[in-house]
Amino acid sequence: MRYLNQVVSTNDKQGHRMMCSFRMKGILFFALCLISVPGRSAKSRTLKAYINGGILIFCKFDDQHREKQKYFCKGEASTCPYNRPAHNDSRVFQYENARRDYLTVLITNLTSEDSGTYHCGVEDGCLDDKITLNVKSGDCCDTPFFITGFEGQNINIQCKYSGAENRDYPKHFCKQQKDVIETDLIESKPSVTEQKYSLSDNKSANLFSVTIHELERKDAGIYWCGVRTGTEDVALTSQVNLQITGKQKVPVTLRGFNTGGIAIICKFNNKRKHKKRYFCKGNSTTCPHNRLTSGTDSRFLQYENVQEDHLTVLLTYLTSKDAGIYHCAVEDEEMHTAFNLIMKEGGCCESPNTTTGHEGGHIEIQCKYPEEAKTNVKHFCKQHDTFIELDLIVSKPLQKNRMYSLSDNKTANVFTVTIHDLEMKDAGIYWCGVRTSGNNVALIGQVNLQITEKAPIEDMKTSVVMVIVALVLAVTFFLCYRHIQSRKRDRSNSVIYYNTVNGRKMEFPDGIYDDIEDIGPPPLLTSRSVSPPNLPDDTGLHLLPKTSHTQINTVYATTEIPTIPGDVPTYSNIQSPIHTSADT
Repeated sequence: MRYLNQVVSTNDKQGHRMMCSFRMKGILFFALCLISVPGRSAKSRTLKAYINGGILIFCKFDDQHREKQKYFCKGEASTCPYNRPAHNDSRVFQYENARRDYLTVLITNLTSEDSGTYHCGVEDGCLDDKITLNVKSGDCCDTPFFITGFEGQNINIQCKYSGAENRDYPKHFCKQQKDVIETDLIESKPSVTEQKYSLSDNKSANLFSVTIHELERKDAGIYWCGVRTGTEDVALTSQVNLQITGKQKVPVTLRGFNTGGIAIICKFNNKRKHKKRYFCKGNSTTCPHNRLTSGTDSRFLQYENVQEDHLTVLLTYLTSKDAGIYHCAVEDEEMHTAFNLIMKEGGCCESPNTTTGHEGGHIEIQCKYPEEAKTNVKHFCKQHDTFIELDLIVSKPLQKNRMYSLSDNKTANVFTVTIHDLEMKDAGIYWCGVRTSGNNVALIGQVNLQITEKAPIEDMKTSVVMVIVALVLAVTFFLCYRHIQSRKRDRSNSVIYYNTVNGRKMEFPDGIYDDIEDIGPPPLLTSRSVSPPNLPDDTGLHLLPKTSHTQINTVYATTEIPTIPGDVPTYSNIQSPIHTSADT
């Protein structure tokens, strides 16, 4: 065959003639092979396989062909030797056993185009029996998946097969290696007892499970689930890439509450930033088959941050069925972080409520939490379309935030969040939460906040208050102004009186009086001239406005003591003092 390829590549015409001669030679070899083996007749067998699956084909040769090269080809007898898939198809693998009487052929990732006629052949010899392969669609064959086992522990691998037609066929679990494929690690029929492997077949679910016990590093590799089709051939349904790591890490324990939610943060190494991350439920074996997506569970949301170093998972409306083991994982790699979610019955989580605030105002939101979360850090979170803010405000350390404030009443198991200076953009879905293990947050209440524009009645109240304040200020100003003007007029109309007392000239402005000592009934006095006291000329003028200085025209220098008739009572209510001669 190598020689044939060289000839065709050098000269097309010569190659064409040579190929024809070799085809004739092949037909002659095939005829001679049938004649040379007494009693041998050409046999054919039909095999079935499934799209995306694989097929194991076993070719048995007579002892006389042990030392000859074997091959697998596609096509009828005349063309088959020139169409050998192993030469140009990476999906095809050939394995020859130690005795060289068997050739095992593995074809993976089957498509409908792989249906057709095949032969096993011997170089410069005869072709084996005719093999007809029928590749059809089925609900059995998944794309290759990766699982991780832990050294020293057991691992369970689940294998699906298609429909009732395969329920009674023996099931196989095979391991593919570089130079050999082990097809009989464990099979369901006849029953094989192995300490390393065990197999159970759930025919009602079209599923069989294989357990590998006491894992070792050497157990890592590529495995195949399969169903026997024909006498020995095996239709492969699933490829499993098993990875073995060290002892299993203790899962992080999380607490969730019925009707509440849980926010889980998966941290990854930046080296994995270009690989697909996912979140799944189950142990390291079953988890890759039970990935959580918004399509499979509407309660599930997944957010990846800009730096792509962590994944935030949000699972809402929790029930007791959500308890169990979860993993953060990377595509085509081992499980990353394990979480054990424990569900709690708590008198904390009510159904989502809707509250309304007004633009420019503030609103208080109360969050009830269970008794066991009394000492936990409290969170107030906002859920967006592409991310969730878990730390709008937290209770410890209490953040200084002009927009949010938080107070925790541990006696009532209620913390209150106030949102100040509300804006239209503040509308949305908020969550009350308590921290549980690391940075993960158990969500205990959902609030749908709606914001409305300022109400007209509030605007009217504000306007009325402003008008009243303005009127009060105006009236106060007017009264103060009148009082000031009144005092100015009183001062401008005042008259200063001068009198002589004890030989001094005294001035008495209008309205200013001096206390006069009561000395009893006045004696009859005659007027006399009294010299004015020696006072400055401007005495008393400081009490008058400057404009009134010139209005003072008359000054009384002497005082005429009026004569009071004796029958007029004077100071009748005052006891007159007793005067002595010395006083006189």
